[in-house]
Amino acid sequence: MSQNTIQRKIILPLVSLLKQGAEPSRLSLALASDSFIGVFPVLGIATVAFAGVAALYRLNLPAIQLANYLVFPMQIILFSLFFM
Repeated sequence: MSQNTIQRKIILPLVSLLKQGAEPSRLSLALASDSFIGVFPVLGIATVAFAGVAALYRLNLPAIQLANYLVFPMQIILFSLFFM
C-alpha cells in the first residue's frame, strides 16, 4: 500500500470520526469520564461502561475508546493496589 492509500483509507476516516461532535466541553467531559472510569479495577467492564456513558451524555464514542486504550496500562498497574 502506498502512503496516499493508507492516509485515504485509514487515517482520514479515523480523524473524521474523532472530529464528530468535538466541541471542547464535550471532548473534555469524555476524557475526564474516561480517566475516572478507566481505572476501575474490574477488567473488561470499562468498555461497556464507556459505551453507556457515551450514549447517556451523547459523547464521541471513538474519542472515549481511544482514551480507554490509553488509560488501560494505568488500570493494570493500579489493579494490584486496589486489592491490597
